Order: sequence, then structure tokens, then C-alpha cells
Amino acid sequence: HLPIEVAAWTMEHVLEWSNAVLLKKYPERQLDDVGDNITRHLIDGSILMQLTPAEWQEVVPLLGPRKTLTLELQRLIGPTSRWEADESPNLKPPVDKGPR
Repeated sequence: HLPIEVAAWTMEHVLEWSNAVLLKKYPERQLDDVGDNITRHLIDGSILMQLTPAEWQEVVPLLGPRKTLTLELQRLIGPTSRWEADESPNLKPPVDKGPR
């Protein structure tokens, strides 16, 4: 069973979570490269929460699985993480253009 706090996850927890999420969404696909990349890059929960969009692309090359994992991670950790703001331009504060 996974710890509640994502930051406390070990690499094995990240592998378990990513495999479960991807298998549920893509039961007919072999996405072993994602697990291989998590292992190769030694990604634990604290690192997972800090991945930039470019780093996500390296770990999860296919767009569909990458979005699936980032959305599921966002659901787990809430809307205040740094990477979410990087991923979602709609969440950036409006630019103040001064008096009109």
C-alpha cells in the first residue's frame, strides 16, 4: 500500500503507482519504458513532485500516458504544486496592465 504523502514514496512506490495508473488506462499497451525510466533516473516521490515538463517528457515519452500520470499526480497532491503551474498556463495569475 502506498503512503499517503507522495513525498514519502520510495522509487518502488512510484513504480507501483505508475504501473497501476497506466495499466488501468491502457490495459492493452506495454509501457515498460516508463518503469525503466523511473528506475534509470532513480525517481522517488519527492523527485516525482518536482519534475519539470521537460523532465516528465523524458521519463514518459508518450503524450497520453504522460498526461494521465501528471493529472493523477495533481489529483493526489492538490492544486498548489510548482509543476502544475508550469504545466497549466490557465493557472498563472493574470497580468496587471495598470490603469486603463
